[in-house]
Amino acid sequence: MHIEFIKLKTFPSYDVYEELNKESSSNKYDNYCKDKFKSESERTKLDNLCKKLARNLKGKLSNIEDKEENQDDHCLYFMYWTYDEMSKIFTGNSKNIYEIGGFANLLKIVYDISSELRNEDYREKSAFLNNEFSIYNQVV
Repeated sequence: MHIEFIKLKTFPSYDVYEELNKESSSNKYDNYCKDKFKSESERTKLDNLCKKLARNLKGKLSNIEDKEENQDDHCLYFMYWTYDEMSKIFTGNSKNIYEIGGFANLLKIVYDISSELRNEDYREKSAFLNNEFSIYNQVV
């Protein structure tokens, strides 16, 4: 084992990245990733990354809350982890991430899940406000 890797494991951020990168045995996120990637050589790796992205996003990064309190840092860790995982799959010489095959599909999946989460939050907050207003109207 390299000394650099041993040193890396001593940083608190290492635990965050390990949590983000955990394998998922659940097929709960398959519908987000099914038939999204055309490249035979990269399909398995992209499907696996896609499922991890979906799991981390759908969980609203709650899997790292106990390791990092700052919400902004949750997003930064997620972005850095995502780029690192993509760089492991796409080892070509492309200098522009948008030129990487499959990147647009991953970006679309992230966008779709984020939109879905915003809609869920909106519905929850609307229901809460409706309840609060009905209580207020009963009191008044």
